[in-house]
Amino acid sequence: MNSPHRFHTLIPVLLVLLLSGAQACAAEVQVRFMHPDTFTDSQLKANFAGPDPVVLQTITNHLQSLAMQCLQSSQTLDVQIHDIDLAGQVEWWHGAGRRDLRVMREVTWPRMELSYVLRDERGSTLEAREKINDMNYLSNSYAARSATFAGTPLPYERAMLTRWFETRFCQPGKPRGG
Repeated sequence: MNSPHRFHTLIPVLLVLLLSGAQACAAEVQVRFMHPDTFTDSQLKANFAGPDPVVLQTITNHLQSLAMQCLQSSQTLDVQIHDIDLAGQVEWWHGAGRRDLRVMREVTWPRMELSYVLRDERGSTLEAREKINDMNYLSNSYAARSATFAGTPLPYERAMLTRWFETRFCQPGKPRGG
């Protein structure tokens, strides 16, 4: 007679274990920034405060989010960022030296140089070093202004990374997001 009562009390515990196990099965992603003090973009070069942690964390979070949507749980991805040049340019004469005011022009498109190693459970690897950019970032700005990126840091860079990631790692027919 106590068995049905015990079963009902175990349901929440089992659900918690199942849900926590689902997160543990997500693809493993590591993002590393290789010498950010030498990056092209002046906003990321080391100064008294060091590289902008918001930029680095935004890129890391975005790549991890894309991996959760596209990679299989048995895959691991190691991404090394070697250089970043953010969209636009800080023009000190606009805004009395504000480092957060970036002027967007056709010649200041976002660029990144990165390398990656994708591994699966069988030991197969896919390795490459690439330079990615979005020379038409102003023409493609609808992607950066979409609900996915609106009001978030680095909308142009995130849109560029999303297109690159989906081309390289997403499987046809698998749901994608931003």
